[in-house]
Amino acid sequence: MRKLIKVLLIGLLIMGMVGTAFGCSTKTKDTTFKAGTYEGVADGHGGKITATVTVTENEITEIKIDAPDETEGLGDVAGEKIAKMIMENQNLNVDTVSGATNSSKGMIAAITAALEKAGADIKALQNAEAKASVEVKQEDVTADIVIIGAGGAGMAAGGAELEGCIETGGKERKGTRNG
Repeated sequence: MRKLIKVLLIGLLIMGMVGTAFGCSTKTKDTTFKAGTYEGVADGHGGKITATVTVTENEITEIKIDAPDETEGLGDVAGEKIAKMIMENQNLNVDTVSGATNSSKGMIAAITAALEKAGADIKALQNAEAKASVEVKQEDVTADIVIIGAGGAGMAAGGAELEGCIETGGKERKGTRNG
């Protein structure tokens, strides 16, 4: 009986060693990407967005966004911010840009398409831990009345400004009034 137990234990030990040697690989993936420059295309708010992404074996080194049909003053700013966040974080887990959500989603999709061509593990890049967001510039403004938005309703609400009765400061995300 003891001999049988010894043989079984030795057999189990050998199987465990063989299984470890051949069945499980401890090698980690050294390269995240195939080095090169890749292009991805996706739909944005106003039309097609093209992302040109340059990568080394383990780093995203450059992102260029071409979004000619996106809203001026929003889409171009969103492209800069999205590219900056992805490059800083080295992943796709980034926030969209407020006021340009659809453009941002299209840009992220175009960058994702380019990274897929580079052989990236997209799920790992999307599920990576997010880093701190881009800093937001704070601006102090003094006014008698604050009207948010300078569209039709905002301009009607600010009618007293035309009469010179009050001091106002109009702020519009595009930088122009009646937008």
